[in-house]
Amino acid sequence: MGVYTPDKIVIACARAHSPRELCEKADAAHNKGEDDLLYLDALAVHARREGWIELLMQSLFGWEDDVGP
Repeated sequence: MGVYTPDKIVIACARAHSPRELCEKADAAHNKGEDDLLYLDALAVHARREGWIELLMQSLFGWEDDVGP
């Protein structure tokens, strides 16, 4: 069984959730006063692949349903 480092956990989270889901989870965690950094770091994985501008445009003008990277 492998060791899960923080980087591997972030990548696994990014693979399991779409950018839209990660934004929703980060918002929910933030609103509860919980730590939202895992979700934001996982969102950055998507942003490196798709580009921050693309993700911002989707969040402003409607999300495309997609799967993780």
